[in-house]
Amino acid sequence: MKNNHKRRFQDVDHLIQLRQKAIPNKGDYLYDYKLQEALKKRDTYSKEEFKQKFKIDFEDLPISTNTFRALKQRKFIKMTEIQRCVIPHALAERDILGASKTGSGKTLSYLIPLIENLYVNKWTPLDGLGALIILPTRELAMQVFEVFKSLNTYHILSMALLIGGKNYQYERDRISGMNVIICTPGRLLQHFEESPGFDANNLKVLVLDEADMMLELGFWGPLKAIMNYLPKEKQTMLFSATLNQSIHQLCKISLMNPESIFLHEKLITDSNEQADNMISTPNKLQQFYIVTPIEEKIDVLFSFIKSHNKQKIVIFVSTCKQVRYLFEVFRKLKLGMQLYELHGRQKQDKRTAIFFTFSEKKAAALFTTNIASRGLDFPKVDWVIQFDCPDDPSTYVHRVGRTARYIAGGFSMLFLLPSEIKFIDKVKQKGVEIKQKFLNSNKQLTIKQTIQSLVSENIELKYLAQRAFISYVRSIDINADKEIFKLKEIKTDLLAESMGLVQVPILTVQQQEESDQENKPEKKSKLQKLKDKIEIKKQMAIDQNKPIEAKKLKQISRESGFEKFEDMKAKTFDFEGEFLKRKPQQEIEEEEDEVEQPKFVTSKRQMKKVKADGIFGGRNKVFFDNEGNQITAEEKRRQEILEGQQEVLKKDEDRTLKYGQKLIEHAEDDKANEKDRIKQKRLKKKIRMQEVQEEY
Repeated sequence: MKNNHKRRFQDVDHLIQLRQKAIPNKGDYLYDYKLQEALKKRDTYSKEEFKQKFKIDFEDLPISTNTFRALKQRKFIKMTEIQRCVIPHALAERDILGASKTGSGKTLSYLIPLIENLYVNKWTPLDGLGALIILPTRELAMQVFEVFKSLNTYHILSMALLIGGKNYQYERDRISGMNVIICTPGRLLQHFEESPGFDANNLKVLVLDEADMMLELGFWGPLKAIMNYLPKEKQTMLFSATLNQSIHQLCKISLMNPESIFLHEKLITDSNEQADNMISTPNKLQQFYIVTPIEEKIDVLFSFIKSHNKQKIVIFVSTCKQVRYLFEVFRKLKLGMQLYELHGRQKQDKRTAIFFTFSEKKAAALFTTNIASRGLDFPKVDWVIQFDCPDDPSTYVHRVGRTARYIAGGFSMLFLLPSEIKFIDKVKQKGVEIKQKFLNSNKQLTIKQTIQSLVSENIELKYLAQRAFISYVRSIDINADKEIFKLKEIKTDLLAESMGLVQVPILTVQQQEESDQENKPEKKSKLQKLKDKIEIKKQMAIDQNKPIEAKKLKQISRESGFEKFEDMKAKTFDFEGEFLKRKPQQEIEEEEDEVEQPKFVTSKRQMKKVKADGIFGGRNKVFFDNEGNQITAEEKRRQEILEGQQEVLKKDEDRTLKYGQKLIEHAEDDKANEKDRIKQKRLKKKIRMQEVQEEY
């Protein structure tokens, strides 16, 4: 019982003394090459002096016994390079700007100082919020939450996981009593704005992990808004796999004189141009690529998985709809291993279950998108396959980082089309070593006909194939790097055939839309139309003494957009320059009297064609009712509507009368049928009663 008892703040005073002795100098980082030099000179130091100067193991750090017990329980003994460089400075409560390759152990490098800094301040659940950890994705937040939970085994800190897809009201009622919150930016901002009683006035530590991914996903606005709710005096630790201009802007609003720790193969300075080239992959990772035609990509993937069905594989594709299609097709083909899918359109509970289930498997295949390319730690992944070409070299590096984690080894395979071969040059410019593999046609399996039969039999699979085809083509069309992603060089008919489709789906891409827009005439705005009308009126005012032909009037009316051009004539308005003045009614009547009536000159031959309803067969516009009185066209229309309504009412009355007569005629038959039904029911009941009595 004593071993399991939680020690509460018994060694705080001793820890403070140890920290003061072990405060490192600014810029003093124990890189790997420095560690090798120190190990050579180990004999010149005593054990205590060597531990105090060069902190290699976790037991050399000035941390509490509760934290050390939790680390020992999880078999964490030696520190990685990023942990040796970050933890001593973070324990001194300094701001940290860290950048290192994936799988280097960044999570422990900020969780241990976070717990220790709260422990030294004797933080309890009554003190409120003490630390915030902000991450870009839900899966990464869940993973960090599980690690923090294991380190908090012998501490009393209350913790919460705030991510989308969970019960917001449940979180709102309990959030005010949490000491450490692990969250995504959108959910945290929602609680700051809507949850009453929730604030961060006592915040001590802020952690921004995978900051570059947060900015890529469009969280710059929420992060900026969150900073307004946080106090200025706090410790901030910012970690990123790559450094670029947007990261430097985030540092300006969040960090104060930070310790800049950049762990890559090449030493770099703080210049932005060199920071953009900071890309490195795990040391024990072997990287390959193959060039394959677009119609053979699915066949090559199937052959690869079939030959590696006893290994753990992660397959990256461009879109969620491709994940759905490939998962359903390969599941029906029965590869002999368990298959999983993970993408952003799944519900949170399902995503969580798939994440933990795949992590526990020793041999399985996971189809996923870039949602799993950053930070997620799937144990013992053997192969990472990039089925589609990534957007840029940094995305490539983050994807391959899912294997060869920490000290383990791994392999990666990149599928490229012949038009995408220039991507290899861009990757090699970043210092990544990648080798080409060639296809063995003897071992390659062909499943094109099998897929076509499956798609033709299953309507849902056909729909998935169509949506996957459209989403893939659009992803290529939208991509900004037209030097690599060339839509014109992709044979869409062969791609559709390889996916089991008989016809190429109809789709509209950006290039076609731009060409159509160029051919279309420009639409005039309302202001431009109004200006055109004013110009026409001015022209009419100038030419009001000149006779205007009928054809010209029609042409002007069409261009100006007037439905009735007669209203524009100078019968009721006098045009004087730019202003309009209404004429008096007396002048209008005098002008109407002066207008000469048109004279019709007809020949004898034309007179023979005159009909009774109008001149020369034209329809007479004068209408008469049944009594012979003259009526207008509107009154005539109303009269026709009333007559139609009366006819409908008469038909309804006839139908109701016929229905009533049928009811009267069949009433006696219905009664007789009802009596027979009741008699049969009673007989059946009696028979059942007799059978029951006979049994007893």
